[in-house]
Amino acid sequence: MGHCMRLILLLAFLATSVALAAGWDAVQRIAPDHKIEVVTRDGKSMRAVFVSASETALVARSKSGEQSIARPDIREVRATDPSRRARSGLISTAVGAGLGLVVGFAVCPGCRNEGAGWKYMGPLTAVGAGAGMAAGFLPTRYRIVYKIK
Repeated sequence: MGHCMRLILLLAFLATSVALAAGWDAVQRIAPDHKIEVVTRDGKSMRAVFVSASETALVARSKSGEQSIARPDIREVRATDPSRRARSGLISTAVGAGLGLVVGFAVCPGCRNEGAGWKYMGPLTAVGAGAGMAAGFLPTRYRIVYKIK
């Protein structure tokens, strides 16, 4: 192998090592009592509340009690992301309201000419906004904090 190829392989190894170390640092910075999801190497997934993390393990509290999971057994850690949840909720509320408005207009296009423009548009806009809000704000959104292949 040439010197250039060795250098490329060394740089790729260092970049991967730094990325993985930075990822585990992010796990250690998760606030206590924050909702997380842990996926282990055997493919099992567990939703829990974050307790703490050290260089060697993550401690989480689930319905079955507090559990310590060794770092080598962890494939992925996700944490809830309130900002993403709010953004998705606002977007889906606006989309739902828009769809309700369009459907309300399509149900009775002549109602506006008869002086009852909001007869269907108002209620269907409210129903659409409510459905969009339910779709966007209720599900918990997770972001990947740590992932190893």
